Amino acid sequence: MRTRVILCSCLLTAALTTGCKTNADTAVPDAAAPTDAASGAAPADAAPLISFADAIAAASAQVTEGVAYEVEFETLDGKDVIEVEFLIGASVREAYIDPASGEVITVRDEPADHTEQTAEDLQARADMVGAAQVSLPQAADIGADHVGGTAEEVEYVIQDGKLVADVEVRNADDTITTVFVDAVSGEVVSTKDGE
Repeated sequence: MRTRVILCSCLLTAALTTGCKTNADTAVPDAAAPTDAASGAAPADAAPLISFADAIAAASAQVTEGVAYEVEFETLDGKDVIEVEFLIGASVREAYIDPASGEVITVRDEPADHTEQTAEDLQARADMVGAAQVSLPQAADIGADHVGGTAEEVEYVIQDGKLVADVEVRNADDTITTVFVDAVSGEVVSTKDGE
């Protein structure tokens, strides 16, 4: 969690100091490279972070079945990554992407005991995700713009019988606001403080 906070803080700092690059279907701003802790300057060999849209595209090239339903900044074996999770019926497959190169590091099935959702809940969500008109990156962009922060996680969930995107946004004061975006209309349904 500490690494995730540091990564998001670096992204927010970079976005505020250098501006954000946006693409038509890119929800998460491409941030400048992480800075060297001693000098504050970007390392000469550092590459910019890829967007959520690019991470999903790279993961989808490796995971050809199922549907992407969650993307987030995460750590894997102590390394910063972007994790993309796919619903394959009632099971989950995870792809981990290098945020600098965009390369897929590994793909693995999530053990059934690692999810908080029942198989029936996962299958119901998988059945509804196909109706989404708003992509995960678009929902992340909507959520980030709504509260003026940086999206660090977005996931399709079922709320009151409707498919919504649950977008966790890190604010400038390092707090989290969760923005719920209707996955069909793109309208903000509600917000709450915290995850």
